Amino acid sequence: MQALTLKGAKDFTYGERNIPERECGEVLIKIKAVSICGSDIHAIKGNQPMFTFPRVIGHEISAVVEDAGESVQLRKGDSVCVMPCIPCNTCIACKAGKTNCCTSLELYGVHKDGGLQEYMSLPERHLLKNPFPDQVDEAAIIEPLTIGHHAVSRMHLAEGSRILILGAGPIGAACAVCARALGMDVTLADINPSRREFVKHSFDFPVFHPGEKSEKKEMMDKTGREGYHGVIDTTANKASMEQAFTWLAHGGEIVFVGMFNGTLEINEAAFHMKEPSLHVTRNSTPDDYRAVIRLWREGRIDPGLFITDRISFQDAGTEILKWADGNKDVFKGIVRF
Repeated sequence: MQALTLKGAKDFTYGERNIPERECGEVLIKIKAVSICGSDIHAIKGNQPMFTFPRVIGHEISAVVEDAGESVQLRKGDSVCVMPCIPCNTCIACKAGKTNCCTSLELYGVHKDGGLQEYMSLPERHLLKNPFPDQVDEAAIIEPLTIGHHAVSRMHLAEGSRILILGAGPIGAACAVCARALGMDVTLADINPSRREFVKHSFDFPVFHPGEKSEKKEMMDKTGREGYHGVIDTTANKASMEQAFTWLAHGGEIVFVGMFNGTLEINEAAFHMKEPSLHVTRNSTPDDYRAVIRLWREGRIDPGLFITDRISFQDAGTEILKWADGNKDVFKGIVRF
């Protein structure tokens, strides 16, 4: 089989490998589609701190079952998506059901080889059936949608609550569609005009430039000057994260999704007076996957709206580098097998 290995920064190489042998309790899957994530782009550029070379990247994966033993429930031909988190299942977080923040967590595509290869063999617990087998590209978007669902679920807000999402990239949009599917009133903010345009026209969300004083005033006026019940920051930007609470209503909740590698400084007195709750997220849980699949099945979310670009696996070694250079507006790109 063919595998596309990232051997170093901006250095992809195709190579031949043996099809992996399926172990007891494992399922051999044939990869159908891999969605490229922002963290993949950081790895390609050589600035992903949790990443080591060489590696087959790709953790947003849809596939079809090629071979399954009698000890598993899945069967040959089943369409599946991959849950890439590999927890230890024994640490304090895992015992509490928080496998997403396992003390020794690994991920396919980061710590172990991921989806940019023709076959993988992995335990059945890392696979979920795709409710729409003919939509394999869309199934590769389930993983980022679970990141959005996990962020929304960290808050304890009622239907109709006002939510502001800072950052209108794929993860911001994933947060937005999940929040709307759960009955919340969603607004997005981003300094990038192309992203504002995309989420406005593709998802029909109100979106504004958070750095424009007139737009900020207009949006705050729409809340009656009270602010938002919840603010989700996906930017990983120091200034945005430090100011996120200023959008918040008194008693509201903040979620930091993007990870900033450094120290944040917050005006503690102003922050304190609102008595906000501050949460952070890391990855997602199997419950998030089941919830996203349910929302997809019920027609409350549409993963296909995220996809702007498709390339073949044969062309991925060169085309992904073009996505990574930033000269083309690719919201969500899919590698198809």
